[in-house]
Amino acid sequence: MSELIPPLKPRRTYGFLSVAVLAVAAVIALGAAWAALVAVEHSSRTAVTRALFLAGEDWAQVEVNGLQVILSGDAPTEAARFAALSAAGHEVDGARVIDQMALPEAVAIEPPQFSVEMLRNEAGISLIGL
Repeated sequence: MSELIPPLKPRRTYGFLSVAVLAVAAVIALGAAWAALVAVEHSSRTAVTRALFLAGEDWAQVEVNGLQVILSGDAPTEAARFAALSAAGHEVDGARVIDQMALPEAVAIEPPQFSVEMLRNEAGISLIGL
């Protein structure tokens, strides 16, 4: 009876082939992720730069780091800074826009001179002043 059963062959294991396939898949996945990162950064930078140019806010510089859009530069006024933030927020999500813009120093306004005058007449005392 033992003559009818063929001898058992050792099973082949594909350990090296499995590791090689996983390594190739990992390299392909990393390459695809890198390409997607470059595409998202480029499209965000292009869209925000174009929106700032069309809004007349070409003084602002645009930097992109992943999904974050960083606006920098010297804003001429607070209104121009807000307009640049709004223009960038219309192109990408406003939560992704980081404000690193600088404003010029505000000119100190001299306060008015306060004085009080006391006038006495027959009816009483009057205080006049600013």
